[in-house]
Amino acid sequence: MRRRDFLGVVVGSATWPIAARAQQPERVRRIGVLMGYPENDLEGTAFFAAFREGLDRLGWVEDRNTRFDARWATADDAEARQRFAKELVALQPDLILSNNTPTTAALLQQTRAESRNALRVERHDHGQAKERGREQERQDEAKDL
Repeated sequence: MRRRDFLGVVVGSATWPIAARAQQPERVRRIGVLMGYPENDLEGTAFFAAFREGLDRLGWVEDRNTRFDARWATADDAEARQRFAKELVALQPDLILSNNTPTTAALLQQTRAESRNALRVERHDHGQAKERGREQERQDEAKDL
């Protein structure tokens, strides 16, 4: 092998891992959503839309780096809530959104543990949403003491 060929192989093999890492696509985050509304309910769809918009502003963009797995169960359908909670937990999402006590209870029954990631979406006047991480809520609670 000639010296020039040898150097080309060495330099090429040294730079290949760098190029391979640079071409890796951004990780897609999976978000499970269990809504305690019928799928066509205006209030439920507005709440879910506000959640998606809030995540979008934080850089979690649907179909780019975020995938939503949404399930909708009415308040009087406990069987559907349990079934959907089981489905969502089995998907092992990075985050789970639950909008009311019955859906949260169904999810907790399936996980038996607190979710490691939490984002609370609060509704404010004029239909705006405010995103608050768990750490920010703890800081606010400490200030109130």
